[in-house]
Amino acid sequence: MYIQMVTALVLQLIQCVVHLPSGEKDSNSEEESNKKIDQDVLITNSYETAMRTAQNFLSIFLKKCGSKQGEEDYRPLFENFVQDLLSTVNKPEWPAAELLLSLLGRLLVHQFSNKSTEMALRVASLDYLGTVAARLR
Repeated sequence: MYIQMVTALVLQLIQCVVHLPSGEKDSNSEEESNKKIDQDVLITNSYETAMRTAQNFLSIFLKKCGSKQGEEDYRPLFENFVQDLLSTVNKPEWPAAELLLSLLGRLLVHQFSNKSTEMALRVASLDYLGTVAARLR
C-alpha cells in the first residue's frame, strides 16, 4: 500500500501530538493513584490537542478546495488525501487516520448543511462524503 507523502506527513504530525506517559511504578499507593490521575489528564489533553490540530488542518484544506485561487487547484490533492485516509483507516501504523476520517465526516456534513456556504463547496462536500460513506459501509 502506497500513500502520498503529504498524507503520511499529516498523519505523522497528528500522531506526534499525542504523548503517552512512561510506565514508572511507585511503591506508595497514594502517589500512584495521583500519578494515574495525572497521566489520564495528560493523555486526554494530548488527544484533545490532536483533535484540534486535525480539525484546523481539515477545515483549512477543505476551504482551499472550495476556492480556486489562480492556477492552484487543491481538489485533486484533497481527493487523493481522502483516498489515502480510507486506505490507512484500519492499519496499526496510522492510528490518526480514524480520527481524521471522523472529523472529516463531521466537517463535510456541516459544510453541506450550511446554507451560507457557496454551492461549489457544498456539492464537493457531498461528493467527498459519499466517497467516504461508500468505502466505510
